[in-house]
Amino acid sequence: ATNDFHGSIMENGNQMGLKKWGSFLKERSNERNTLLIDQGDTWQGSIYSNYNHGALITDVMNCIQFDARTVGNHDFDWGVDYLIANGQREYDGYTTPTLAANVFDYNFLNKTTGTTQQSNIGKKSVTYTLENGLKVGIVGVIGKEQITSITSSYVQDIAFTDHIHAIKQEAKQLREEGCDIVIASCHASQDDLLGNSLYDYVDLVLCGHSHRSENAREGRLNYAQFGSYGNYIGKIELEYNTETNIVTKTKITSLDSNYVSTELNMVDSTIASIVDTYNQECDEEANVVVANNVSGYFASSASGGDNVATMSNVMCKAIYDYSKQEGYDVDLATVNQARSYISSNQWTYSDIYRSFPFDNQVYIAEITGEEMINEVATYNYVYKSPDF
Repeated sequence: ATNDFHGSIMENGNQMGLKKWGSFLKERSNERNTLLIDQGDTWQGSIYSNYNHGALITDVMNCIQFDARTVGNHDFDWGVDYLIANGQREYDGYTTPTLAANVFDYNFLNKTTGTTQQSNIGKKSVTYTLENGLKVGIVGVIGKEQITSITSSYVQDIAFTDHIHAIKQEAKQLREEGCDIVIASCHASQDDLLGNSLYDYVDLVLCGHSHRSENAREGRLNYAQFGSYGNYIGKIELEYNTETNIVTKTKITSLDSNYVSTELNMVDSTIASIVDTYNQECDEEANVVVANNVSGYFASSASGGDNVATMSNVMCKAIYDYSKQEGYDVDLATVNQARSYISSNQWTYSDIYRSFPFDNQVYIAEITGEEMINEVATYNYVYKSPDF
């Protein structure tokens, strides 16, 4: 199981990089009775992935032959057309099935959710018969509330329905179709899934979205999530009793980058070639130096205390200065939390892009004091004009 890879193409500290990540998973995919399942937010996150709108990672996943991937909120960041196009890509005749059981049509004018599941974005579920004869069904959902974290113009015609209801409804259908084991692949955290009696419907819940390394047990049902950015790969072993027809044991192991480096026989030459070919297309832009002789550690958040120089503070000041240069009389500049730190003394465009990987525009708006407080109260950082 993998989740929230976020375009981590290059090896970086604890992030194993696409070559090692992909090669290890390709080796494991050849083992008997083994399925590879991804919980979404796979593409968005670095210049080397965003440059080709996720095509690179999609080609590698198809080369590995993932058995399923569930859509995440950031998979919509370039619009539905790119999501559909990636879902239709193939490598050597194979296309990874995309799952989106609770993505439905939406009437923007009437503000009503329709009854048509958007199969062009992803299927409700997929089934496999393993070498041991067991039939396994996988249902994929995205958290209902995550529609609000996507640029609204990209999702005016779709809605995310209740993910718990979608899991239960599709799991029941899969059981009726003869599935011995049903797995819920969710781009949603444990907090959004626990306490809903899913143990009556599925045998394993794979989570994502919150970037945590966590697992929980509710009744006989296990929940698991494995970090983010390719720091971990999850290994889950299910033991099934063919007499009682239930999963009697679940073993969950989190494999870190050191383990993968040690256990990997060799980097797969095909995967390496795919990565190198795509990377060459944007190397020139990625390696542009934008700052030299930078001192200090620029964190992605203020976890080290109020005196830590954060990347978000740098971006706030940059937006403020740019707006002033363009002739606007602005009082405040605000940005969301950065995604990555920078510790090197020479910054490249790739470094900046890793911290702020979203293709956002700068908007200037006149707002009330109440709106200002509401917007900056949680995740946002602010630079204030000395005159304000």
